[in-house]
Amino acid sequence: MKANIPAYPMKSLRLLLCGASALAFAVVSSAQVLMLDFGPTTTTGGSLTNSPYHTADNTFTGTSWNKLGTADVASGLLWSNGVAATGVSVNLGATTTDASRTIGLANTPSNGTGLSGSAMTTGIYADSSPGRDGIFTGSSSGNIRAVGLQISGLTTGTYDIYMTGRNTNTNAGHTQNFYAGKAASSGDFTFTDTGTFASKSITYFAAPTAQNDAWSATTLANYAKFSITITSGEVLQLAVFGGTGDSRGFLNSVQIVNTAPIPEPASAGLLLGLAAVTGAVCLRRGRRA
Repeated sequence: MKANIPAYPMKSLRLLLCGASALAFAVVSSAQVLMLDFGPTTTTGGSLTNSPYHTADNTFTGTSWNKLGTADVASGLLWSNGVAATGVSVNLGATTTDASRTIGLANTPSNGTGLSGSAMTTGIYADSSPGRDGIFTGSSSGNIRAVGLQISGLTTGTYDIYMTGRNTNTNAGHTQNFYAGKAASSGDFTFTDTGTFASKSITYFAAPTAQNDAWSATTLANYAKFSITITSGEVLQLAVFGGTGDSRGFLNSVQIVNTAPIPEPASAGLLLGLAAVTGAVCLRRGRRA
């Protein structure tokens, strides 16, 4: 007895296969994003997408934040989609004197719980937003200090870096200075206003202000964005330095986005195979049409 298999018109089958091919490429081509949330608060619920990169790219849906305090992280980091960021590590450091601009990686930032975000509670700082709290070093606003980090294990590529840093325990206006650079090998690094480091200064206005309502890199800027190209073996180096109103640098969150499409490890081979087969079918049927 023959099985009762429904017949589909060849044109419909061709359209189905072509659609599967397009879907396969769409799924394989997804950005690789590392999201670091500094400070004691665990980001949950709607706050998981309350970030600069989620605002800049409204198609981005990653929600896996790595919660960091003041300790280095040698392993166990996750990409934003929950996949293990194998080989990627974070080394935190700080300056220890007013005159220094060298991030000593043996130095530990002095505060991971002292910035509770008690003054900033709405808009981009609402609930458990990654921008709500952070880490810093120094015991008073008169301490001229910087915090920084070095990230190793990133693959070759161009990365967009989104940095947030603010003393969210105060409504007073102040300035923060952000730096991004790279090096051929790991080690202490000196951030400068010229040369190999890109820099951006942000002035936070006294609250209440519309600056707190939405993430922006331009008008009423409240995060710094950089683009850095990393080659094999190079490390990414980031720092935040204080300015007028508060001489300490604050680091609240960092998002590192590989701008090149990256295959999902578990499904890349299968999906690319499907794309190749169905693509060939589409091409052949198209020529016969």
